[in-house]
Amino acid sequence: MAARMSLMRYPIFFIARRCHLLRNVSKSSLIFGCSNVNSRGIRQWAKPLIDQLMRHQRTVGIAGPVSRSSWKNWNYDSELFAFSQRVGEHFDEDLLRQAFTHESYVEVELKRRMEMGLDGHGVFNIVDNNKLAELGEEVASTHITEHLRYHYPALPDDGIRAICEFLLSSETLSHVGKHLGVRDLILYKQFPVPIEIQARAFLAVIGALHKSKGAEICLKFVQDFVVAQLIDRDLYDIWKIDNPMGVVVEHLKSQGLQPPEPRLIRQTGVSTYTPLYTVGLYTNRQYIAEGSGLTITEAQEEAARSALVKLFNTTPDRKPFKFEPVSITVERENRQKTHLLSESR
Repeated sequence: MAARMSLMRYPIFFIARRCHLLRNVSKSSLIFGCSNVNSRGIRQWAKPLIDQLMRHQRTVGIAGPVSRSSWKNWNYDSELFAFSQRVGEHFDEDLLRQAFTHESYVEVELKRRMEMGLDGHGVFNIVDNNKLAELGEEVASTHITEHLRYHYPALPDDGIRAICEFLLSSETLSHVGKHLGVRDLILYKQFPVPIEIQARAFLAVIGALHKSKGAEICLKFVQDFVVAQLIDRDLYDIWKIDNPMGVVVEHLKSQGLQPPEPRLIRQTGVSTYTPLYTVGLYTNRQYIAEGSGLTITEAQEEAARSALVKLFNTTPDRKPFKFEPVSITVERENRQKTHLLSESR
């Protein structure tokens, strides 16, 4: 009986998992204090208990997610301090609190004060995070665009825009904020908090840091947590190119080169169900790239995509970019050039 009461605290799937893992363990009756175990080691009471819990769950319904703020030991001030320590930055306390305050929470608090008759008493100083989110979005967008243009100078504006939109999307920012504990700190009218609100709160945190510590610290924060999401990602999975051959033609034209000339390099299995064609791209009689496919059209498209990787210098073996503000990188490179010129003289 004691074992049954102790297992009532666990979810159904966890009870089933424990019952399955320990079905063949010897002396399980001694471990759980239950003697109702047959010779095969299967507990007789497990199935009726799980069936009863599942019937209760179908009747009452599945409980939704519970916010951590409902815990008895919840301390919002301590959680804000812990968040600052997690990200390694020191925020202005009022700005950080404002960054996590959604406008719906402000409306709920105003309504509650009016119901309690406190609308004309005291000062209501709760401010939402709209302005901080706008500032954070502007700062993050500017820095990400500057960072991409410096490290990918040959990448066109469409590629820069697509990557910037990916990094500032609700999915990406909410993913980063989730692992930093942003979701549990947001003051919202209900729980769980939508990912759009989580992303907006994370942008407000960037704005609060910009106001608290300045532009340089904020840029490092954006690089460490937002730009770092490009690691181990293929840029062309983010930037979807529908017409790669057209992009190659435009790029070569901007460089003053002739349009690409596709040539069939080799083919095999032409008379079978799975032929393979390899097409190479040339411009000004110079080889660019090649690609293979089941048809000549597919091979040309693959050759065009391989050419874009080379023309835009986005090959996997390229030198990785440095996680620091572009201004610092440029300043260091200028000092190195000056030092080399002074040594040559």
